[in-house]
Amino acid sequence: MMRITIDRSGGFANISSHRSVDTDRLPHEERAAIERLVHRALKTDASPAGMPDAYIYEVAIDGRRFVVGEAPGAWGKLIERIERTLV
Repeated sequence: MMRITIDRSGGFANISSHRSVDTDRLPHEERAAIERLVHRALKTDASPAGMPDAYIYEVAIDGRRFVVGEAPGAWGKLIERIERTLV
């Protein structure tokens, strides 16, 4: 059971977005997939983007906050999955 919030800012047009998911409310398979991605992401560095006009993501997982740039890998996969999740 996790509460995950993602706030995106930056980018060329500086269009922000907000997404929030409570894994408790998701079907079992979706919850398990997201929680696996969270555990993988937490094992890697979350670092802000160094490029101009790149998106910056503020990710909160059960109250712990991380700033993540536009990088592939575990954080990127987690962000992409949360953005696709229907609540």
